[in-house]
Order: sequence, then structure tokens, then C-alpha cells
Amino acid sequence: MQVGIDNFMSEALRNFFMLVFLIVKCTQMSVAAELVNNYWL
Repeated sequence: MQVGIDNFMSEALRNFFMLVFLIVKCTQMSVAAELVNNYWL
């Protein structure tokens, strides 16, 4: 039972970190786009 809980926790943590990583990546992309628009316009 403990192994199942550990696997579930590690899987949830992995998914959580992937989500955070994607959000940060999208935020950086939008910020970069803002900077490019500000400089080019």
C-alpha cells in the first residue's frame, strides 16, 4: 500500500512540476513577445 501511495505522490508531483514549468514557459514567451512588440513598434 505504501508503495502505491509513493508512486501516486511522485506521479502527482511530476505532473505538478510539468504544469508549473509550462506556465513559466508561457509567461516567459508572452513577456518576450511584449518586449519584442515594444521594441519593434
